[in-house]
Amino acid sequence: MLRSARWPVGKDKAARLKRFHQSEYWPETRAGRRQHELSSYWQDAVRSIHTDIREDIIRIDSLSHYLGPEQIKELTNSRMTRQRRLSVRMLMQAGKMGKYVPRDVWRILWNASVKLANAVLRVHDFVNEARSAELAREAFLKIHKSHLNPTISLGNLEKLPVLAEQSESSVWMVLYISTVINTLIPYIEKFNIKKILEIGPGWGILSICLHQLRDCRFILVDLPEVLSATFAMISYYRPNALVVLPNELKDIMDDLQGGEFVLICPEQSYLIPSESVDMAMNTSSFQEMTYSLIEEYFKLVKRCLRRGGLFYCLNEKTFKRHRVGGSIEYDRYPWDPGFDDIFHEEFAFGRLSRAYERMHRLQVKC
Repeated sequence: MLRSARWPVGKDKAARLKRFHQSEYWPETRAGRRQHELSSYWQDAVRSIHTDIREDIIRIDSLSHYLGPEQIKELTNSRMTRQRRLSVRMLMQAGKMGKYVPRDVWRILWNASVKLANAVLRVHDFVNEARSAELAREAFLKIHKSHLNPTISLGNLEKLPVLAEQSESSVWMVLYISTVINTLIPYIEKFNIKKILEIGPGWGILSICLHQLRDCRFILVDLPEVLSATFAMISYYRPNALVVLPNELKDIMDDLQGGEFVLICPEQSYLIPSESVDMAMNTSSFQEMTYSLIEEYFKLVKRCLRRGGLFYCLNEKTFKRHRVGGSIEYDRYPWDPGFDDIFHEEFAFGRLSRAYERMHRLQVKC
């Protein structure tokens, strides 16, 4: 089911995104053409992303987990309304039965009706949403103990508004990203990471968090349809950050110095100077590509990453949701022997939260 997210970003930023949609980098324009290979997964996925720009609001309809501020409020109010309505219905039913049964039995029936109401609501929201959130919290707490001085905890999500607000939409996704942050922050500090290349940032929530926490600068590479959502979310949660859109890119060296988020389409990746970034990362998108495309991005990482820089890769061990072309296996990625492993292991949060089995690997370029 498509979810609608509305982002109030201001007229200037909305107008800039509209110009991007009218540029050669947008596939639907007369001059635009998609030079980037798409897997069968993404051929279907891009059809579900629709962007509408009006006045100062960017509206995006997609299958994403993320919701705009208005929709988060509506979701919270809707849950409360449904809970009250269902509880009243259960109360009335218990009251009718109470005429014919002793008071103690009626009390048992009432308590049972409340539990039933909560159970029905959980199934209503989505397939066992409450259980999914509970498993995510349990998994996060177990992993949290293994991190020394973790940056994010269940008690301080408020320090990052993007996490605190989006937890209303998907607790699992927020804690998944929080686990990645707690994993990476010590290495970002140890290796003095300032410039990061993220391949497939999606809506940009991980980059937004790292920008706020450690003031890193980013080059974000993704499909233009996805970059519209990235731009909207960055503009809302980091309104004072300098963001460069693909059609605004003039000199990437200058933009890397002044631009805090440089958004580029895949066919522009050749513009990234060699050995110009301190870290490259990909989370949950190599799995959605073809092997040939994964190989291209591995070559990009090797070219753009400085010596002593880091490469982080987190993806499903075996991704089976391609419509054609078979599954994509993590172990078959074109790993470069010129990189040394810092760690290469199962991503425990996936197993503990009963999600798809994931692997993550952090390497340093020798």
